[in-house]
Amino acid sequence: TQSTWDTVHGYTPGRFLYTQMAEFPFLGNTSEPISVAFNKVAIKNPQFLAEHQGVKVISFFTHGPGIVFNTKRPVTSVEELGGLKWRVGGGMVNEISKVLGMNVTLKPAPDSYELLSGGVMDGTLFPAESTESFKIDKLIKHATTFPGGLYNTSFVFMMNQAKYDKLSADEKKAVDAISGEVAARMFGRGWDKVDRRATALMQANNVQIVKADAR
Repeated sequence: TQSTWDTVHGYTPGRFLYTQMAEFPFLGNTSEPISVAFNKVAIKNPQFLAEHQGVKVISFFTHGPGIVFNTKRPVTSVEELGGLKWRVGGGMVNEISKVLGMNVTLKPAPDSYELLSGGVMDGTLFPAESTESFKIDKLIKHATTFPGGLYNTSFVFMMNQAKYDKLSADEKKAVDAISGEVAARMFGRGWDKVDRRATALMQANNVQIVKADAR
């Protein structure tokens, strides 16, 4: 049985309510401070942990600021989102895209390459890191950034509760020592690093990066 793993809250629709607070637009331009703040709020308020009964929560975190990517044309306003087909994940990003009038389909992130390369979808909403991770950096032609990000995705890093309970006192102490803010900061800092690398890769591949019109 796997001892530790992380997961996206939005991949289980209707299960997690409170964690959506970390997915709202314009929260910040980097993952680390958002992840630390999110984890701090979640750990202090028992209703967050109540949504994770049966597992040992090690930390909460988010990815970097959400960006709009597509293979067709520059997008600098809400109106220009129309007429294109978008792949989105679950959670708050789905609600945000609906408010913006986007034609969206919920699909897992690993499906993005096939959807874009085959022309089934014209674009996707991702942090910068995902363009490299899912190998779409040579498929996308346009990226639209937003001050503070269009959205974030919340994650939980957790451990099998039964496995934790069987650990020795010293082992539990070691797990606890890297839990909470320590892990949140580590995940956030790591995500920011790969976001920067992916942005450089996009620039090298001549992806046109524009800022969304404030209107």
